[in-house]
Amino acid sequence: MGLSFGQGICVGGGGMLLGLSNAPNEKGPKKHIGEAIKELANNIKDKKSAETKYVLPMIPYLIYKFVAHRGWRHAAKGNGIKAKDLGLQRTYRI
Repeated sequence: MGLSFGQGICVGGGGMLLGLSNAPNEKGPKKHIGEAIKELANNIKDKKSAETKYVLPMIPYLIYKFVAHRGWRHAAKGNGIKAKDLGLQRTYRI
């Protein structure tokens, strides 16, 4: 078919991105993601290729981890399971 790989974007952040769906791509936590998408779109338009981009939402690791653990605990409680049954331990101090 004459097709070749031009560029890819690997986006980290897991389920957090669902919570950021209404956030603008140009600033805030999704700024790096928006920049990568814009670069990819320009490369497609200009028929160029480039290296794969690896991007993460702009959020401090401790906040990400705190919110993730909170989400697991909430889901466990909703299913009648205690957080300790999941092996979740507090790994941070606030």
